[in-house]
Amino acid sequence: MELGREIIEFTRTDLARLFRSGKGLVLLLLYGLVEGAGGVLFAVLSKSGLGQLMNSGLLAAVASGGDQAMAERLQQIPVPVLFAYWFTLFVMPLLVLLMGFDQISGELSTRSVRYLAFRSRRSSWALGKALAQLIALFGLSLVANVVVLGVSLVSVPNIAIGPAVFWLVVLWLLSIIYGLAYVALVTLVSTLFRTPFLALVAGAVALVGLGIVGLLGRWVDALHPLVYLLPGTYSSGLISPNAATMGMSILALVCFAVVFLGGAIGVLRARDL
Repeated sequence: MELGREIIEFTRTDLARLFRSGKGLVLLLLYGLVEGAGGVLFAVLSKSGLGQLMNSGLLAAVASGGDQAMAERLQQIPVPVLFAYWFTLFVMPLLVLLMGFDQISGELSTRSVRYLAFRSRRSSWALGKALAQLIALFGLSLVANVVVLGVSLVSVPNIAIGPAVFWLVVLWLLSIIYGLAYVALVTLVSTLFRTPFLALVAGAVALVGLGIVGLLGRWVDALHPLVYLLPGTYSSGLISPNAATMGMSILALVCFAVVFLGGAIGVLRARDL
């Protein structure tokens, strides 16, 4: 019980700090603008010949990689909502990094954490910080997806409101599971450095490195097993029509989060604060 109360208190305090500093508002505007730009881009494409091809099922056929069941699942999702979902997965790691790179390194640099170290568990501090980032991401993503829905309803002809809202909610929740792994990763990176700038650079290098490894793993057969060690590998499985594939993808992302958060807690316990 005491651990739970500490986590809740750290979460509440960090959320208040995030939005009181204006950082949360800036990120909300940034995320909303990026998502809105994605929606506008799709609206423009939808009025062209390419947009007609996407709406005809070509996008689902190409994205499914020849998997008929996946193609049928993708065709059930309104194209602008699917477009926004993929766009969200693309920008989410960067958003998480910008939001959380200084969550722990900032307090390590000012040594304000010393006052907390004697009154609470280091594990509750790390978990509270990560939970605050996840809740903020949850809210920011919701607002951004509402922006996309609004743009789509206004600019895309013949879009069905019911399926659009249903799939928007489903994909929003799945994107948060995806974001959980990156929240945990950024939390780990933030514990490794006392200087926020170094944490930001290291986080950026880590994200780029994960992307490069993912590309090499797909291009070089000998390196293909490495892709299973990357969170991004499991994003496509989140919308799989196969319940086992979806469940394994969710489980894998949760396991990534547990490993990264466990590493962050281990670093904090070993660190001289």
